[in-house]
Amino acid sequence: MLSDPGNRVARKFSLVFQLPEDLRKVYLSFGVDLEKFNGDESWTLPMPARFVIDQSGIIRSVDVSADYTIRPEPGHTIEVLRCLTGTSTGAQGMDFESCLRVPDRFSKAEARYQQEGG
Repeated sequence: MLSDPGNRVARKFSLVFQLPEDLRKVYLSFGVDLEKFNGDESWTLPMPARFVIDQSGIIRSVDVSADYTIRPEPGHTIEVLRCLTGTSTGAQGMDFESCLRVPDRFSKAEARYQQEGG
C-alpha cells in the first residue's frame, strides 16, 4: 500500500488529473477543499490504480481506470499475488501469465465497462 502526499508517485505514472474550475466550486460547495487536503494549490486527484510489483521491481499487474467506480475486486488482487508466489489454488503449476488468465479476473463493473467498449 502506498500513501502519496502531493501525488508525486501518481504523477510519475501519469495518473494525475487537475479538476477544472467548475468542479472545484462543486467540491467546495460540499465542503471538500482539495487545497487543504492535498497541502498544495494544484487541485489534482489521482486515478485509482493498483500495481503489483515483484521483488525485482518488475510491474507484474496493473489495474487502472479513469472511472473511479471501477476498481479491481480484492479477491483479484489476492489471486494475482498468489499467482506471483506460485500458491494459486485455481492454477497450480502454471506460470504467472497463464495463471492470470483464470476466469473471474474482473469485477462486475469492469466487465460491464469492457462490454460497453471501454
